[in-house]
Amino acid sequence: MRLRSALLFGSLASFVIAAPIACSSADLHPPPSESGDGGGGGGGEGGGTLRDTSIETGVAASIAHLSTLCGTTACGIMGIKKSGFQELADVSFVVKDADGHPVIGVPVTFELESPPTGTDFLTGTTSAPMVVINTDTMGVATARVESGVTLGVFTVIATVSPTIQAKSPAIGVRGVTPANRGFKLQCDLKNMAAGGDPLPPKPLKTNCQVTLIDRFNNPVGKGTTINLKVEAGAIASSVQSTPFNGTGANPDEGKATVEFNTVGTYPAVDVAALPGEFTGPGGNQRDGLVTILAYVAGEEAFDDNNSNGQWDPGENFIDQGEPFVDANDNNQWDPGEFYADVAPSNGMYDPPNTVWDKQTTIWTTTYILYSGFQTQQEPPTSSTIDVPVGAVKQVTVGFADDHFNGPPAGAATTFGFARANPARGAVATTFETILDGYGFTLTRSLYDAANPTVGCSAGVARCVWLTNFAFPASGYTKGITAVLTGGAAPANLTSDTLLFSSTVLGTKIEKGVPTTWE
Repeated sequence: MRLRSALLFGSLASFVIAAPIACSSADLHPPPSESGDGGGGGGGEGGGTLRDTSIETGVAASIAHLSTLCGTTACGIMGIKKSGFQELADVSFVVKDADGHPVIGVPVTFELESPPTGTDFLTGTTSAPMVVINTDTMGVATARVESGVTLGVFTVIATVSPTIQAKSPAIGVRGVTPANRGFKLQCDLKNMAAGGDPLPPKPLKTNCQVTLIDRFNNPVGKGTTINLKVEAGAIASSVQSTPFNGTGANPDEGKATVEFNTVGTYPAVDVAALPGEFTGPGGNQRDGLVTILAYVAGEEAFDDNNSNGQWDPGENFIDQGEPFVDANDNNQWDPGEFYADVAPSNGMYDPPNTVWDKQTTIWTTTYILYSGFQTQQEPPTSSTIDVPVGAVKQVTVGFADDHFNGPPAGAATTFGFARANPARGAVATTFETILDGYGFTLTRSLYDAANPTVGCSAGVARCVWLTNFAFPASGYTKGITAVLTGGAAPANLTSDTLLFSSTVLGTKIEKGVPTTWE
């Protein structure tokens, strides 16, 4: 659009844009002034000259991203299709002329850059990878994007001409609702020597990581509050998961790290021994087992066999009751155990309700074993080992604490060997590398809710999480292997004591094995 304007030079010295009016040639060429000083149009004070100019307006000169809204909220993340969270986003750009004024009626071409599968523009009920939309009275053009079925990160490109183009900030299509199939809690250490102090607990720390996964097995990209509780020790009451970051890599998306400290409630709950569980002078192995609970708002996972985005009767799902700290490890809430009264909040503990829950509180657990000084040793020191001339014998020494739990891993535990009288024969020793672990088998798995001895499978209607234990044939942790080689002939009966030791967090415990060398 071109507007005509007039510049009047002279005493008026002003810029006027006026509406078109009817005028005669006399209006455009006034007669000379009476004084004659003005000449034919430009001389005296009272004279002036009209110069015709043209100013170009209403022509697009720039385009810029204005906003990305999910509903009325600014967003950089969309929920994956059928998640029920922000599956639509309105992406707006504004077009302006060279003077910064909005331009009306300009066609803007919208395209998606690197869209995940199924993510498209939505026009009415039709999806398309590209749309053309005209700017409105504010110079704004808006395209609606619908999320697809896979994770990804994309941008919206808006083009007016080859030289007038803009991009939106990155938009992520992410998992958003935690589900209770892939919800995980794991600590860096399983065995911590909290009992390895004359005045326990010994101050020790380890980091624990929580991972949130949606029912499509995707990391949850929406920042989410995760609640925590422990049987013993101390931990933060809540932690926030890492949200999707549209400007960089996302290795920690859906994860949160929290510190566990042995300084706090001590000891863990004293529990009854299970079949096959070893018991020492201080109690059984699980007396030192600490339960850590994490819980969060989410949904119960299910097998969406018909891919309609919702649970249907007959589809397998994972049923959970309210979160609780299972201090006695029996897979059910008992009076005195902590529980979160949230699903529903009614002043009583609610077990699994046998129906699929879209909105509920889901939870998971992990465990840390408190061990102590390695006071128990195998074989017993009362047995004397006889080593004949030239014979070869092997002795393997195991260690355990007063609960028959093994030592912690790494530099926290060292082994040693010495002989009281090395005059006869030779001894070669091998020190075992202690790996972090419980010393027994602990598994948390899905089972048929109707028959807890059967694992969860596609044909099972309702599944539940259960923790099971299995114990080894020996309660000792293998520590030192010694190969004893008898002396050369002639025989020379010699008594000796083999000194096997374990040092846990700086405290040494030594036991002797008597030997007779022929």
